[in-house]
Amino acid sequence: RTQPQRLLAAALLLLLLLGVVFHLQLDSAVANQPPALPQASEQQQRSYSPAPTTAAPAAVQQCAPVHITFLCFGASSLHRAVTVLKGLLFHCSRPVSLHLLVDEVAEMVSRPLFASWRLPQLRVDLVRVNLRSKQIAFISSVHHSGRVPLTKLLVEQLLPHVERTLFLDVDVTVAADVARLWDLFSSFDPDTALGLVENQSEWYVPGKLREHPWPAPPPRGFNTGVMLMDLTRLRQLRWHDKWFVAAKQVLAGGVIATADLADQDVINAGLAINPSLAMTLPCEWNVQLSDNSKSECFRTAAIVHWNSPRKWKVQLPQQPYFFALDQTFESMDGYLFRQSLLDLKCRPSAHVLHEEHEAIHECESVLGPANLDFRQQPFALPFDFDKYAPNSKQEFVALAVQLSSERMQMIPPMCEQWTGMLSVALYLSDADVAMVLAFLKTSKCAKQRRLGLHFVFRHGPSYPINVLRNVALQHCRLPYRFILDADFLPSVSLFATLTDMVRRKTTPMNHTAVVVPAFETAQYLLKVPLLKEQLLKMWDDGKVQPFRVDVWPQGHAPTNYPAWKTAAEPYPIKWVADFEPYVMVHRDSPQFDERFSGFGWNKVSYAMELQAAGFNFVVLPQDFVLHVAHSPSVAITEYRRSKKYRACLAKLKELFTAQLKSRYPR
Repeated sequence: RTQPQRLLAAALLLLLLLGVVFHLQLDSAVANQPPALPQASEQQQRSYSPAPTTAAPAAVQQCAPVHITFLCFGASSLHRAVTVLKGLLFHCSRPVSLHLLVDEVAEMVSRPLFASWRLPQLRVDLVRVNLRSKQIAFISSVHHSGRVPLTKLLVEQLLPHVERTLFLDVDVTVAADVARLWDLFSSFDPDTALGLVENQSEWYVPGKLREHPWPAPPPRGFNTGVMLMDLTRLRQLRWHDKWFVAAKQVLAGGVIATADLADQDVINAGLAINPSLAMTLPCEWNVQLSDNSKSECFRTAAIVHWNSPRKWKVQLPQQPYFFALDQTFESMDGYLFRQSLLDLKCRPSAHVLHEEHEAIHECESVLGPANLDFRQQPFALPFDFDKYAPNSKQEFVALAVQLSSERMQMIPPMCEQWTGMLSVALYLSDADVAMVLAFLKTSKCAKQRRLGLHFVFRHGPSYPINVLRNVALQHCRLPYRFILDADFLPSVSLFATLTDMVRRKTTPMNHTAVVVPAFETAQYLLKVPLLKEQLLKMWDDGKVQPFRVDVWPQGHAPTNYPAWKTAAEPYPIKWVADFEPYVMVHRDSPQFDERFSGFGWNKVSYAMELQAAGFNFVVLPQDFVLHVAHSPSVAITEYRRSKKYRACLAKLKELFTAQLKSRYPR
């Protein structure tokens, strides 16, 4: 079998085993759950059996997309959206048209995230939302998500060209084909516009959990985490006016001052006055794991809703089994979805990727395929987008770093040495995400919201070092970026020095590469010296030396280390072949050539292009970076042992040099 087939088989087997364990053990958990609420009477329930309709041709039904709407505010919410989407795509038998209601930050992060997925069965539209809309401004909410959920009251206005949608909160786990839920639109009566599952707690039962709850349709109102929404009918029936009037009446009564459950309270108030607008859906389409849940649908759960403020830590007997299912999708390889898991006869052709140059095509087995499309997820941790804005008057320089998850332990000490923004591209698998987030969220720069952490997901046999560098550069945000590898630590004053240099500049630096001298040590526990004088003393004592001076002296010789020893001011140097310095450049500088992966020429090619583009090289006189000793990488081991690897790299170097001369004729 091919690797994607093996991965798919493994994923299906894991879900099958999870389902077997779940059904074998759930009986004991159900026996210990709280007593269920009485079911609604037949008159109170709206039918969900398919009504007789003229069926469309099977091919047309299969090709019609299912429209899904998520609400994502802030970059962190997108991590949940991706997990929900994996579960949804894993089961869904139809193409999906995804509508994301986003704020400015989520929009910025969503574009590269979903553009990099390149899924044939998925289309994504982004819709900017204004939380200050006058239509919802009068509603106060103490919901744990703030005012964001109130946006669900405006969906039919925000998506004016969409006829129907299935709205899902991103705190759900999809465990079945939502196309079956979508088909329940055919059961709507002419005056039905919403399909919802009844609330599975006593929140809206007067005198139970609250003395004076918001009004809701009997017996216990609806939960709005999963909603079938006929947007055309909502517009025709002027749904906005109905919930608006209902909410005004409740808040004007003097007993209720806030919508504790945000949109859910308001929607229930509107439906209490206009009950014919809603149809009750089967409870398995929104199994609610709230602190007071009394659901009867755990065994048949199709969508699990983590609607407790404690989310995945809710104290219910069923929590471990559903949490394991959610974790399965979180860790599932997202590249699987580039090949539809289900046979969609109507799916469009897969995206045609960039053509590979025939001159190095035969080298893919050692250098890796050219122009692979890597999935990415920018800003995976909370980040201060306001402070580190492109037009900031205080912040000018970001540290751009690439590394793999095996070396993520280098980020905390780097945070100590560099006190500004870090833009870190981290190469990992989907299965590594939870571990990486748990480790890095406690780091100093993550707590200070200055760590821009960007995931690039493993794909192909080689380490895409220049892809990672470009991702880190793409998301730097600030006008200047110092490009470093993760096995180096900067001197503690470097950030202040570079910032002061940019702030005091009297001439443009758009074509200046500021070189920071690189040193190395063989001592694993050596601390980075604070001052240049301390480094010079260690140099004299043989504890440090210029980086790779013994094995690759030409790599950093142009830095002119003898001149640096006594330098008090920045000094110019000339580029020489094979120079590979660590530099600060302006955001308009060239990108790295992504064909270079693994070991060899990945930085040399960049310095060569800077020289060809007319850049001047200037060395900082007081600051430095120090290489942290570590075991040899797999890439350098492959370079040293494989004659074919070296031959293919030489061929790529020749091709790159010829193309560089063509782009920069001078």
